Amino acid sequence: MSSFVTFVGEESGLAEARQEVGDWLAGQGVAGRLAFHVKLVAHEAARTALAHAEPAEAVAVCAMVCDNGDVLVEVQDPHVPPWEALGDPKPERVDGVSLIRGLCRCVGAVPDRHGGTSLVAVVDSERAR
Repeated sequence: MSSFVTFVGEESGLAEARQEVGDWLAGQGVAGRLAFHVKLVAHEAARTALAHAEPAEAVAVCAMVCDNGDVLVEVQDPHVPPWEALGDPKPERVDGVSLIRGLCRCVGAVPDRHGGTSLVAVVDSERAR
């Protein structure tokens, strides 16, 4: 399995990070709807994490293609406790986390050793077909 990591320091860097994720996915043979879903999940998770970040603080965006073709995406959110990272589902509107939940096989929030949280999502290759 190959993995990918990039850092995003401000919202204006999201487009470049999306391109980097897309280039890496293409190199892994991931294309079409699955690649689109992965880029969307990474973008929304990073955008949400940046909203919590301090000025000039970067968030890490990581990805890994699993043996079954699913893609694991992890984004570090430095200032949100795990129980707040996923929020409450809001059926009346689509927010970033709702979108992520809709595209993924599973979504979780894992505490890190620095007091923040990593949002971990498995983008479902079957759902993307």
